[in-house]
Amino acid sequence: MIRVILILCFVLRVCLLYPQGNNQRINNDSQQSPSFADVKKGDIIDINGVKAIVFQTYGNGHGKAMCIKALRGKQKAWCPASAKKGFQTTDRNNGKANTEALFRFIKSNSLDINDFPAVVWCKSLGDGWYIPAIQELEAFIKWWLGNDMKLDWDDESPDQQDSPINETRFSKQVNKQILEAGGIPFINGAFTSTESKQGYLSAFRYNDKKGYWQFETIPKASVGIKYMARAFYEF
Repeated sequence: MIRVILILCFVLRVCLLYPQGNNQRINNDSQQSPSFADVKKGDIIDINGVKAIVFQTYGNGHGKAMCIKALRGKQKAWCPASAKKGFQTTDRNNGKANTEALFRFIKSNSLDINDFPAVVWCKSLGDGWYIPAIQELEAFIKWWLGNDMKLDWDDESPDQQDSPINETRFSKQVNKQILEAGGIPFINGAFTSTESKQGYLSAFRYNDKKGYWQFETIPKASVGIKYMARAFYEF
């Protein structure tokens, strides 16, 4: 009888540690990046109460994930017109560096952080969340499309248009998974934290008139409601 009870206790403990599927949760109270055992692309993970979908893995339980929630319906979500010439976030690979640079600019100039909705939203998610740089968003989109698209674009020109990008069966499955997890599917445009030398922010959106997705560059103080803010996390 004692042996049966011990076995049941062990099974219960395993179930609590490894719930059905590969949805994993971790509370990270230290400065170290959390890790997730056997994490795979497409897994929904929980980082301090924030759900995210994994799109890139490095091995050893580490990688990058996108918050399944999004900031939407905000005009001037990145910065107000009054701040558009006061700073530049030009890193193409490190969105966290860009987001933190904007946050430091706000603090050092005693600006109202509420005029920067994307920064406020990122901070509300917890430490470590950031608006992705252009190459990070590219990595997500390549995975979102099914890893079968070779994307090449140039964000140096405000009227640059790329080859049409059509939604795939794989991307629809990812959107469905995000929706079922309680998130907002990737169905609207997303802006990055990367600014060109000419002062334009890189963004990705669906062109309603032409009927396809495309990358484009827009004035950074003109990020409107057609663009969502998406938050990434490197774990």
